Amino acid sequence: MQMYWYLLEITFIWCCSITVLEIFTTMKTFGLKPRQLANLLGIGCGKSGLEEQSDTNELKKAMLSEKFTTVLPLDPDLGASLPAVLGRPCRELLSVAAKSLSDILTNPKTDVSIIETIKDYGKRLSVSEIEPFQQALALTIYYSAIAAALVYHNQKISAHSYQSLNHYFSMLLQKGWMLPELDDLFTRARKICSKKGG
Repeated sequence: MQMYWYLLEITFIWCCSITVLEIFTTMKTFGLKPRQLANLLGIGCGKSGLEEQSDTNELKKAMLSEKFTTVLPLDPDLGASLPAVLGRPCRELLSVAAKSLSDILTNPKTDVSIIETIKDYGKRLSVSEIEPFQQALALTIYYSAIAAALVYHNQKISAHSYQSLNHYFSMLLQKGWMLPELDDLFTRARKICSKKGG
């Protein structure tokens, strides 16, 4: 109840055009981070529910697109200069140099070990993220890697059952912010899961 009154108080202050600096110097923040306070302030002056949801989906889609289309910072010269004793990892590094996650995960020629590395990265990222959408982005990376291994290599690189994977892919397909190339990947992976999982 105290948080509710606090939210009303912040909203009132925001609508009365008091600066954020004054809010921080005259009121308690109840342990909220600046981004969380900004979200609370935005509620009082926000748009209608449908407009806000549409804007939120567009923002999420843009963030996902940036994550998946940004070229990975790998220097091809680095792979060439590594000692020969590294063998296969050196070739794998070269195969993903100057490519985006989208390029890697939608390419049938991408080695399964690289896809597994991306899956593991997504999993680690998902448990370290606190922001709900950042966590959703990390899980999207995780499940897109699993889907890529299923679709392009007919390999299940997860301990999840085919039924569970089918369910998770379905959930991701329902998100209004999903990218078209990932929609296609998840749709194809769902078909495989349906066939193999019964």
